[in-house]
Amino acid sequence: MKVSRLPLACVFLLCAWIAQAAPDETLRPFVATYAIQHGAMTVGESTFQLRAGDGNSYVLELRTNPKGVAKLMIGSIVETSEFELDGEELRPLRFNAEESRGKGSQSVTFDWAQGIAHSQRDGAQAELKLKPRVLDHSLIQIALMRDLALERQLEAYFIVDKNELRRYKYERVGEGSVETPAGTFRAIEVLQTRSGSSREMHYWCAPDLNYLPVRIEQHKEGKVLLSMALKSSQGLDGK
Repeated sequence: MKVSRLPLACVFLLCAWIAQAAPDETLRPFVATYAIQHGAMTVGESTFQLRAGDGNSYVLELRTNPKGVAKLMIGSIVETSEFELDGEELRPLRFNAEESRGKGSQSVTFDWAQGIAHSQRDGAQAELKLKPRVLDHSLIQIALMRDLALERQLEAYFIVDKNELRRYKYERVGEGSVETPAGTFRAIEVLQTRSGSSREMHYWCAPDLNYLPVRIEQHKEGKVLLSMALKSSQGLDGK
């Protein structure tokens, strides 16, 4: 009796399909909410949400709502970043940011076929030549989470900022315990710097939450200007 080879072929095809369709563990959907502080004063709240988009794309959405006296100076801000995986690297597709009172806006369309990013900031427009490791400024959080989860050496990224491509360096500078409203976490501290700027960003990324930053601080000349501390998260610790 002949044994059909069809079932075995189907098994191979199924395994290949599963391997191709398997979700990237570093891009699991999540929601994270942060309290924003200026000194001892809470001035707002931000919520990050990563979700699957159309086809093979992903969408990262950031909603920031001011509180207290900050509401007198600025409205709510919504930032949306659509991106995909190009091999093992993140590739931004579209970015849009708007302030609810119309005080500021930015949009970027990344045309990888032509190698150009079409950027618009508060009415001014620019065409920027794309380079490897280019991101929008919201997507850097996801890039750092992936780099740490994949145990990569941290390297510089180019970020579209104010109709320019700016090069930011990242380095792992420490590790320790960080207290937040969501609890206490062991975290790796990552420092972001840019040549010619006195501003720094400090990210404390928690391995137990897929390297989500549980605390973020903006420094200038050694002083903390703003900080964000994690209040809650879903989707990163099995919950």
